This record gives sequence, structure tokens and C-alpha cells, in this order.
Amino acid sequence: MQINKVTFVGKGGVGLLYGSMIAKALGNDAVEYIMDDARFERHANDALTVNGKHCALKSIRASEATPADLVILTVKTTGLDQAIQTMEHIVGPNTLIASLCNGITSEQKIAERFGWKHTVLGICQGMDAVLLDGALTFTNAGEIRFGAAAGTEPSTVTFLEKREPESSNDRTAPLSMSERPFIKVLLSAASLRSACTNVPCVITSSNLARTSKVALRSPSLCPGCRRWPLPLPTAESSVR
Repeated sequence: MQINKVTFVGKGGVGLLYGSMIAKALGNDAVEYIMDDARFERHANDALTVNGKHCALKSIRASEATPADLVILTVKTTGLDQAIQTMEHIVGPNTLIASLCNGITSEQKIAERFGWKHTVLGICQGMDAVLLDGALTFTNAGEIRFGAAAGTEPSTVTFLEKREPESSNDRTAPLSMSERPFIKVLLSAASLRSACTNVPCVITSSNLARTSKVALRSPSLCPGCRRWPLPLPTAESSVR
């Protein structure tokens, strides 16, 4: 098994962040973003930058796409149904599928269409990427972790884990995949707080520690407002 082509469905902050990191390892030609034809026309002339540098990663029309070795979804869950339709063009019999969508149900929906064998559970957290007016900025790439569902081929997870983009400022210690979806629920809840800029974030240190049974260290930015601190789990101490 070898990854020569990675196709992203979703060209927002998370997609650009990890797409640019993969491109550094495999080259720009190995990474592409697929869009339905109408969306492609709307964004064909977008000038994107990543930390101030021109982003040369290409976008392609769904009607012209071919199967990829690895497909990564980085869309909002509200766009998941459309994304799955778009994936019809890029998923072949051996394509690996990973979802970094918010929420905890995207993998189930994906597997209902494409099966669990090559679909993995995934979560990304701890990044501080912000995309404004076509400019992506970040200092902390966070981390990605993969896990196997009951029907996932174990070798798929092992293969992907060896190729996870590594953060230059990793601030979290390993959690089991049984714990990670729990954190993902809390992160998703925080992102729904439209008033988060005016009041403290709903996820406080004591709340997260009490709920997830993990310790906390220095905060990252709130996924909702990008201002209030959101604690992340660490192994430096234990919460009992």
C-alpha cells in the first residue's frame, strides 16, 4: 500500500492546514481538492496563502476527478451529504477514507455508503489555524489521531498512523480512541456558542477534567470565537 495521491473534500482552514503539511512531505502534485462543478467555478480564481506564502495546491472539478489513494473530508457536517456525493468520483476499491469533520457521526454516514473496511475513525484537535479572506495562519498544527471501528481493517489504521502530520508544538498526550470522541463532542459543543466572545467558554478546566478524566495544561483557542482559552488534555498530571 502506498499513498501517491491525497484528495481533500473541503478547502477551509483544516483542509488547507493539513493539505499543506502533506504537500511538504509528498510534493504539491500529490495533494488536490475536489469540488462540485458549481463550487469550482465560484472559487476558481481564489488567491490563497498559508502563513503568508502562496498556496499552489490545486483544485479540480468533481466531473474530472479520478480515484485517490487517500480521501480526507474536512467539511462542516452541514455539508456532509453533498461531500459524500462528491466522493463518488474519487473513491475506488482500495481508497482509504478519513474524516476530520466536526461532530461524531460523519464516519458512520460515510461507511453507510462506502463501507467500513477502509474507513477510519478520526479526530484532529489542538490546532490554531484561522482562515480569513483567503489567508490561512497558524502556529500550532495540533494533532490527528486515527482509530478502527468494528469493521475497519486494522492495517488501514496502522498504515495511516505512520503518516500522520506531526506538529512542531505538540501539546497533547495520547488518548485512547474511546476517549477522543468524548473530547470531540465537547469541542463541537463549544463551536456552537455564538456568544462566546462575551462570556467565558462553556468548556472550563474543571468541566473538561471532571468529564473526560484527563488532566489539563495550557489552553488553545476556542474553536467558536478563537479568543477564549479552551483547555486541552495532557499527561503531566492526573485528575482523580
